[in-house]
Amino acid sequence: GNDQIAAVGDEDEETTEARRWIEQLKAPNRSGGGSSSAGAASPVSTRDDSHHQACVALVTLFVHSPAKKSCLITEHAIIALMEILEQGMEGGSDGNISQLKAQVAAMILINQVSRADPNFQEKLCLVGVLPLIVQLGKSAGKPSCKLAGESDSGVEKRRIAGAEQLLAEVVRFVAEICRPDSSGLALQMF
Repeated sequence: GNDQIAAVGDEDEETTEARRWIEQLKAPNRSGGGSSSAGAASPVSTRDDSHHQACVALVTLFVHSPAKKSCLITEHAIIALMEILEQGMEGGSDGNISQLKAQVAAMILINQVSRADPNFQEKLCLVGVLPLIVQLGKSAGKPSCKLAGESDSGVEKRRIAGAEQLLAEVVRFVAEICRPDSSGLALQMF
């Protein structure tokens, strides 16, 4: 109650910003409510865009203030990142572009905070990120089924490019975990 209010009053601007973006990451599915016109973005697309925006903002914040990445643990944001990564796997490799962008941004964020930080790597692995990311790499690496004549569409090309970028981020994560100076516990989990 009041202790949390006092703690918020004592934190610096960067911590407040990190918490705000983390809350956006953790935001549940929004149904959007109200009218839905044919041109309006779907609630899922809006949520994915919001998650993408939050991940990009957090990456930028953590580049400038690496000490703030501990907020991901203290604010329970790792679970939200895992949920973003899982969403695309539920729908198979035919996920929408917004969903792929959110997944790529989540992987970039995970890679940025775990780079050369064995302690953070351990925490990620202990909550189950490693098997999820390996599974994500498997699903991102599978070619999707295409309808006749669809291979030349711009949407299909963007989706393939997004899947390739996602796979590249998965490979970066695995390579970082396998470095000799990585967490011994994370290596054992492989």
